[in-house]
Amino acid sequence: MASAPFSRRFRDLIRVSKAFESSGFELSKLTLIPNFVTSHQEQQLMEEADKRLKRLKYERDHWDDAIVAYREFESDKWSQQSAEVIESVKQTAQFENPPRRLVHVLDIEAAGYIKPHIDSDRYCGDKVAGVSLLSDCVMRLVHESDKEVSVSLLLPRLSLYVLSHEFRYHFTHEILGHDQSLFDGQSVPRERRVSIICRSEPAKPTQPPL
Repeated sequence: MASAPFSRRFRDLIRVSKAFESSGFELSKLTLIPNFVTSHQEQQLMEEADKRLKRLKYERDHWDDAIVAYREFESDKWSQQSAEVIESVKQTAQFENPPRRLVHVLDIEAAGYIKPHIDSDRYCGDKVAGVSLLSDCVMRLVHESDKEVSVSLLLPRLSLYVLSHEFRYHFTHEILGHDQSLFDGQSVPRERRVSIICRSEPAKPTQPPL
């Protein structure tokens, strides 16, 4: 994988394939911000999330076969401090469609992972934004019809990523499992990872002319 032509901080966290370099796709449609939240904000979010998560068991199979060893919930009830963080995520993502009211909290065991998938248009609009808590991890994006066109992202703990445009609609995304968690040839140890995910509302279907 070759280094992407971008800002130094961003370039250190992203690698693109040779095929991507000549594909015409723009990295400007991809956002990755290290240290988007503080350790104190992480603690606050986790204290609230764990009140719900501790009542749930880790599941081995997902309803659409996308996630292994996970538990999850959605909520619109947050403390003022956490709500401010979530609002900051939405503002930074700059959703074109209105943001969904419910925020998705996804907890993956150290041995768990997310398989390659594209979020359904039925449940998600133009952008997906997620904050990574408790652990670093590697996200891989692969074009749906040309598997040689790919991007690897090192998502540091406390970082924010935003997938939009072609990365939202035409690239699968996955979180690599422990055995495959490599970035630039170096192992990225996986621990339990919790992500706070905001999505935009799906686009309303166009009404045919009467």
